[in-house]
Amino acid sequence: MSDYPLLAMALFAAGMVAAGVPLGLMIRRLRRHSDAMAQFLASMSHDIRTPMNGVLGFADLLRQQGRLTAAQRASVDHIAESGQAMVRLLNDILDFSRAEAGRLELEQGEVALYDELAYCTAMFQPRAAEKGIAIRCTIDPDVPPRIIGDSLRLRQVLLNLVGNAVKFTDSGSVALKVQAARGRFGTHLLIEVADTGRGIAPEALGRIFERYQQADSSVAREHGGSGLGLAICRQLITLMDGRIEVVSEPGSGTTFAVHLPVREIAGAAPVKKLRLATAA
Repeated sequence: MSDYPLLAMALFAAGMVAAGVPLGLMIRRLRRHSDAMAQFLASMSHDIRTPMNGVLGFADLLRQQGRLTAAQRASVDHIAESGQAMVRLLNDILDFSRAEAGRLELEQGEVALYDELAYCTAMFQPRAAEKGIAIRCTIDPDVPPRIIGDSLRLRQVLLNLVGNAVKFTDSGSVALKVQAARGRFGTHLLIEVADTGRGIAPEALGRIFERYQQADSSVAREHGGSGLGLAICRQLITLMDGRIEVVSEPGSGTTFAVHLPVREIAGAAPVKKLRLATAA
């Protein structure tokens, strides 16, 4: 099922060739079809995102009132978390359509790396606390504070990986760890997201980065999700000239490792080893 759109386009192209349609005309028609699909998904994503931003905005206003009971604040947090999950899903769908059309590009700018890591840890702190699990972020002193890259896309990768780890961990912890290595060919980051969750069966490891795929069909029923998150992570990391790997054992947790070449911004002051933690 995951290859259905490609199969449909291949059959369509074969039919056009068989009918004597010139190759150039066939390519133009396929390109128009791809562009129309990408435009449709972009429009739908925008139309849904606009009211969702309103929901998130009002949730933030309620949080700032300061007169909420603990139960009311928990409800508002659930509203905000659900809204943020919806926005991430819309972004995944839109990015996937852009990637399919060959239009997914990266912006190059300054990335405050430590801020991004702290943000992605804090984002899932309420959910981790609710589940009674610890979430930690450890940054080695060799990691550059500022790099050149696409902060939005890097954040998208981190949110997907950390969010999945929290989602599929019912006890124990989730650890985000970042290291750096400098060599002849520049600086490389190693970003690891490790959890003590349910793990992934060996036969499922080979397909978890494919679109519309999840390691277990029961996952979609229990937690929802489009099955696009990891596929987009791999696409984005590939665009960054990096790679992503996964090691897992059922019942013992999962570790995703992102290997990423980066360009440092000179003049950034070194810092001591940073550890952000939330206790269970």
